[in-house]
Amino acid sequence: MNIEISDFMISPPRKKITWLLLLQGWAMLWVVIGHSPLSVTAFASSFDADCHECALFLKKVAYSFHMPLFIMISGYLFYITRIDKGASYRKTLTDKFKRLGIPYLFFTVFAFFLKVYVGGVERPVTLSLKSFVSAFVRPFEGPLQEMWFVAVVLLYFSLLEVYRRILKNNWLSLLCLCCAAGLFFIPVGDMSGVFAFNRAVHFFIFFFLGLLIAANNCFETAIKRPCCIAICLILYVAMFWVGGVEEDVVTLVMSLSGCLLCWGLAGKFDRNLSNNVFVSFRNYTYQIFLLGIFIQIGIKMIYNKLGMQGTYPYFYVLCVLSGIYIPVLVSKVIQRIDNKYLNMLIGL
Repeated sequence: MNIEISDFMISPPRKKITWLLLLQGWAMLWVVIGHSPLSVTAFASSFDADCHECALFLKKVAYSFHMPLFIMISGYLFYITRIDKGASYRKTLTDKFKRLGIPYLFFTVFAFFLKVYVGGVERPVTLSLKSFVSAFVRPFEGPLQEMWFVAVVLLYFSLLEVYRRILKNNWLSLLCLCCAAGLFFIPVGDMSGVFAFNRAVHFFIFFFLGLLIAANNCFETAIKRPCCIAICLILYVAMFWVGGVEEDVVTLVMSLSGCLLCWGLAGKFDRNLSNNVFVSFRNYTYQIFLLGIFIQIGIKMIYNKLGMQGTYPYFYVLCVLSGIYIPVLVSKVIQRIDNKYLNMLIGL
């Protein structure tokens, strides 16, 4: 969620990127939905079980494109705010570390000690120097698993000068895209998890595609056209029922078509929806990403503790809404306090 408004509200004017704001809110909504399914315990009724199946289906939809979508948007924004602007390498890394790296360190420390002293949690940690260092170095195996995303985009940003050279040559860009597609099929378990390098390799095609879309103005010339939207919709839906095809191929096609479908629809409905939809939270996507998971875990614990039959859908909706709006509320309070160090800790 490095796609903070301050990163791209420089130039062009705001009216030129309203579709991107719409897309950002849509992507964040699906991230929260993907984290929201509750557990079905012994007290659950058949109604609760049916609701759980619906929640798991929504999670499947979310995980088919939501993180690739954010990574692709990150690539697009990185091009228009850094590469195209001729930003220096040093300033770029400094800015990105302040925006993303400091919250990465803070929330990893917070989650680590929270898990040390609170029992009954997933992926428990032990109070040792090795475990503490590993929490930062191997984020996907750490106390706050979602931090792999931050580590990955920071790795991508560190290659700024490489992108500048590649994007000057169309044939070299095409070759890099093909290589990135090939890297997607390398089993992530076979590579090092240090700073989520395995996932950085796996998802690089989406970041590089975002760069290419921005560099070649593909959004206006192709992605938002009705024929492209229709093709992506057909491909995305078809991937849910396709059989006899390599699983990784299905995953890649589904992710790419799902991402491009979202981009196309955002561009198509921009004029009608951008001023009304997701405006209440789309400026706080990174804060929702950082804080929302803690809120959702708390609600899930309350649900399990109460043990009330027939309440699954109500707690599920509460989990989604609270995962979005409590982080927004916290962020607004911190903004009112106007302390630069507090702002820095949550990426404001």
